[in-house]
Amino acid sequence: MDAQNCFPLGFSDIYLWNRSLDAQTKHDRKYKDLAVEQKESYRWIDSSTMSKQCLEQAEAVVIIQDREGDIFEQIERIPDQKTFLLIRSQINRRLKDGDHLWDVLNQAPLSGCYSVFIDSDSHSKEPSRHAEIEVRFVKTEIAPPYKNRNSHSQTLYAIEAREINSIAAEPVHWRLVSTWPVEDYATACMIIQWYTWRWIIEEMFRMLKKEGFDIEGSELENGWAIRKLCVMLLDTILKLLQMHIEYNTPEEGGPEIQVCFDEQQKECLSLINQKLQGKTSKLKNPYAPDKLKWAVWIIARSGGWKGYTSQRPPGMTTLFNGLQRFNNIMDGWNLLKDMGTR
Repeated sequence: MDAQNCFPLGFSDIYLWNRSLDAQTKHDRKYKDLAVEQKESYRWIDSSTMSKQCLEQAEAVVIIQDREGDIFEQIERIPDQKTFLLIRSQINRRLKDGDHLWDVLNQAPLSGCYSVFIDSDSHSKEPSRHAEIEVRFVKTEIAPPYKNRNSHSQTLYAIEAREINSIAAEPVHWRLVSTWPVEDYATACMIIQWYTWRWIIEEMFRMLKKEGFDIEGSELENGWAIRKLCVMLLDTILKLLQMHIEYNTPEEGGPEIQVCFDEQQKECLSLINQKLQGKTSKLKNPYAPDKLKWAVWIIARSGGWKGYTSQRPPGMTTLFNGLQRFNNIMDGWNLLKDMGTR
């Protein structure tokens, strides 16, 4: 993703992995005594390494991971002058001076507060609310695990975002660790915002599963075939994410239509646009034909969105339905063109 506007650019690495049916338990494998290269969690380090190679031309790279990525060996190996980690802390790590990370972070001086609107959660039944968030941060050195005798302490910046005075059953409480220098409140807030963008990967999984392509309902019998299908679908899901994020960005301009659609597809979209537009200005496509938002408006209308500015912006499911319909139209349009040249 672009660090300035959260726009998805593509995949730096795709790690396809599954546990074998006859895999031993952690106890049988003496998991804690294994080298990190022999553990399943090494996939986090491997993907980070491959991403560094893929993005070596970038000015800077920030790798964002959830709590599973909180691995000392990764913190030790991956960061360099232009590669940074941002991970949600899973472990109250021992520090070089003998204290523990969460305890020191909890006692850090208040850096600032901000208010954020949190939408309702259908799973936890939490209603929407305005949350007051306190921000703290510290610079510290985490000590290596006792088994890593040849390792050295690593410098990290820890950031806490804690919701206060909340009636929610599970108030927001994030502890983040990063190798990106955090010296002030504005940078701490930027780190917190970057971590919120990790949710895009969850949106991708959601569209891959029941709310989209229903990969779990696939009738393919072989694991390799299901993995291949996943990779094929990721390209379409990326396009959906690009369209959804771009249409929900209020700024004018934005990416060109070529980000998602080629010239033939643009020609087909133009014909569909003529049919979908209404007679009044409120039902006209308000965007320039060379911009991605122009195409998203057409795809959303094809997916059932009414197009009124008073409506909420189209969601992922609407765009998914619209893109499916457009692909069907495109197939028929190409077939007609092929027949016309014979």
